[in-house]
Amino acid sequence: MKTKVALLVDSIPEASPYVQYYIDICCSKGVEYDLLIWNRDKNNIIQNDNYVVFNSKVSSRTPDIIKYFKYFKYSHFIKNKLKNKNYSAVIVFSVQLSIFMSDYLQKKFNGNIIVDIRDYSIIMNFFYFRKKLYNLLDYSKLICISSLGFKEWLPEKHKYILSHNISHILLKKKHIEILNTIPEKTSGIIKILTIGMHRDKEVNYKFMRDLGNDNRFFIYYAGIGPATSFLEQKSKKINNVSFIGKYSKEEEFNIVKDCDLINIMLSNNVLSKCLTSNRFYLSLMHKKPMIVNSNCYQAYLVNKYNLGIVINEGDDTANKILNYIENFDIDDYNENVKKIMDIIEKDLFRFEEEVIKAIIN
Repeated sequence: MKTKVALLVDSIPEASPYVQYYIDICCSKGVEYDLLIWNRDKNNIIQNDNYVVFNSKVSSRTPDIIKYFKYFKYSHFIKNKLKNKNYSAVIVFSVQLSIFMSDYLQKKFNGNIIVDIRDYSIIMNFFYFRKKLYNLLDYSKLICISSLGFKEWLPEKHKYILSHNISHILLKKKHIEILNTIPEKTSGIIKILTIGMHRDKEVNYKFMRDLGNDNRFFIYYAGIGPATSFLEQKSKKINNVSFIGKYSKEEEFNIVKDCDLINIMLSNNVLSKCLTSNRFYLSLMHKKPMIVNSNCYQAYLVNKYNLGIVINEGDDTANKILNYIENFDIDDYNENVKKIMDIIEKDLFRFEEEVIKAIIN
């Protein structure tokens, strides 16, 4: 029987780019696949021969109880689709969907399950739901995580494979020479970019206040998210903050190219403390030093490889950034970026090998 896998996602592919890593692996090995997705925007029209689409509107303002009910409905939709097909393995993404699908997947795909974890959910605070996830991990052939920081809240007994939020295709571009403008900035305006989904209200508001109306800095935000309108409102009295809004993937390179530093300050919660964000990889790819807050896994990586600035509570943010730039050694920085990128590349090869073994064997 030809190998065929089901990929279970609780969003659309554009919102879950890491799904493409698995699709690329399937295509390279001639493995057939179906991608079961949740289209949460009624204005989206999704048509693809490999997609099985569940249409049900949800937004960031939808109450949690309604979201959980919709997860329940989506899980039933998935079960109905899976029972009519002979899949040799299933790959399930996200903590929430893994919990809702746990019992069914254990019974139907015992030993042929890959779980991919790239987030933390507040429902893990409840023992019942936490136990559901842990039970599924016990029955899984492979568990992939996007950050080693997640091991802080995952069971120690399992083997975890690191699946970075970057593809081999992008990694091949790592040797492209990108102009690093920092050495010129000791007497110029320092441009600091926050790019991607804006979720963290208070920490970004504090960052704007710390550097606000200081003509040595220019802060700009690219993208949108739950915190965007709040930050735009708060920035009205700050003259060195700008918002670009939604952008396409094709525009990303030029947006990042023009900045000097990338802001990756995150909220103080379990997810933020443990994750390795998309912005972290964007910083490495474009050789733009990052700004992170302390007491998180990203701060550990920044300190270990000297990749940017770690802001501690009570720090004078402006002086810390200026001091970093004044002492910036571009050769040392580039060498450190190369060092960690080489490690990431090895991790990616191992991830692909483990996924192939789990799917085919």
